[in-house]
Amino acid sequence: IQFIGSDIRHIRTGDITLYRSSDHLFGSTAFYLWLFVPLALFIAAVLFIRANRRRMGNIELMRNRQANKVARKNLRKADEFLRSGQTEAFYVEISRALWGYISNKFNIPLSELSIETVSQRLEKVSVSPESISEFTGVLDSCEYARFAPGDKSRKMSEIYDAALTIISRIENELKG
Repeated sequence: IQFIGSDIRHIRTGDITLYRSSDHLFGSTAFYLWLFVPLALFIAAVLFIRANRRRMGNIELMRNRQANKVARKNLRKADEFLRSGQTEAFYVEISRALWGYISNKFNIPLSELSIETVSQRLEKVSVSPESISEFTGVLDSCEYARFAPGDKSRKMSEIYDAALTIISRIENELKG
């Protein structure tokens, strides 16, 4: 066979590769996977985003979940005041941490909080009586140190440690 021009080629006489119609992507399992998996992932993402928005919109639930975090943040501020010797700011921050923790954890407005309501609410959720009395004792000590005359800096570290341990203990009792 002699090649004369480039417009007409000779008939191929060697082996050629043929493919079955079932070997194509269309109609195969891989085709349907590539078609439906992204769709399923998109639907799952939309459902997850909706559920997350609904959960974030529930203010009571978010306050409950963030109660321990907010209390620890206030306790860190109180620790800074303890180290710098600012007694009044220290006691204010300890009070804010304790009252705020109970308010956020049980969704009680700050205006309705008192030692009695705290005790009743903690009893209702099965917190041990020792923890309740220790919590109210720390609150009483803090209020006494804030408003009574005398040396306020004497028991600051004890009150800080007691506040930290009682919040942790109540959190553990509520989880368990």
